[in-house]
Amino acid sequence: MHGRWRLWHGRRGAGCGPKGGQTAATGPLTRSGLALVTFCCGMAYPALADTAGGVVPGPLLVGDASRPECRLALDMAEAAFAAPQPDLDWPIQLPEGKIVLARKALDISGGDGAASDPAVFQRLTMASSGHLGLVVHWQRVAHLGQRLVVVDTPFNWRGNWYHSFLVDQAVSITDFQRLYQIAAQQDFRAAPPGPPPLGLLLGDNRWQVPTILHTGDRGALWLLDQRNGMRPWQVHVPEGHRLIRPCRVLFPGDPEQPLRDLPPAARRFAALADQALGPGHDEGGLQPTAAIRRRVAAGWLALAHRPWALSGGRANSRAEVEAGLEVWAKGVLARGRLLRKLRRSLDPAGQELARFLQARFDLTATEAQSFSLYAIDHMLRRHFVFHSETVRLSDPASPPWPASRRWR
Repeated sequence: MHGRWRLWHGRRGAGCGPKGGQTAATGPLTRSGLALVTFCCGMAYPALADTAGGVVPGPLLVGDASRPECRLALDMAEAAFAAPQPDLDWPIQLPEGKIVLARKALDISGGDGAASDPAVFQRLTMASSGHLGLVVHWQRVAHLGQRLVVVDTPFNWRGNWYHSFLVDQAVSITDFQRLYQIAAQQDFRAAPPGPPPLGLLLGDNRWQVPTILHTGDRGALWLLDQRNGMRPWQVHVPEGHRLIRPCRVLFPGDPEQPLRDLPPAARRFAALADQALGPGHDEGGLQPTAAIRRRVAAGWLALAHRPWALSGGRANSRAEVEAGLEVWAKGVLARGRLLRKLRRSLDPAGQELARFLQARFDLTATEAQSFSLYAIDHMLRRHFVFHSETVRLSDPASPPWPASRRWR
């Protein structure tokens, strides 16, 4: 087995893994030619195996491992998974010169979120009815008769939409602008008597900037579709007039059920905090409660599978949250009962979480207890937003996670 898998070792006889009384079965191939699917606490996880027999959940390549695009995607996924940053797709960990178009910052809600290599893409602006103006990233030199085009379309408070196209080299920029206007009026859907003038490569409603890379020949570009929240990464390679999908990278956990793998007391605490957050009805286009829920879900998923990355973003202090909840519950019996239940759930959640972390990530009891206290406090504060008189909302720069227990 390749030596890179040996940098983290689970404690034998405890937690998950073949030596801990769990089952392992062969699954899709990784770069080393072997993959395990570990069944831990009744759930299945992609996993890499080390030579000591322990099991390390991490990114898993499914598909054609012989392709350089797939190997590079796995390298990126491993670096992102091991990094302390909460977002897997920012910053991108990759040797300089491989990426020719990608998101330019962590927060791209202000629009204009794509940065491209000017030697590969020409940056243009294009008028569009209903929009303030679109930014077009136009591949300067076509490859095998085709060129990639990415259009940055202003949309709303969440940011822009990023649409990708593969167009024939005979199509000029002027032609593309005309075809784009027609296709946009049809919502990029087929209209009689034929298909739309331009077909979307990665589908509609794309909030994420595609990552476009080159491997070897600079003209041979390919796309990596990185989804939010540890969703699978899909490799797309232009072939003729279409894209082929030779492989994808899977991550452990289920973004649709971020609490699934955490202990029951932690799930109860999460349910009570979510109930106190409220339904968030009639909040208009900004949807602040929905935004909090997305942020919280990402935190729970990280806690279960990448706890070293449980950080990022600002939040009220614990004292501000407690004071805000007191005001919220004052004079309302149902809210008062809920707040008391929420507070009673904190200690059991912390105790079960500490045991979970100790077994799953081979922490000492002291390390697990310290991180559990941090995690419960962090997740409570991330559920609520109150007015603050302080100049800076507080959050520790990094969690108290031991460096020796990171994935790599």
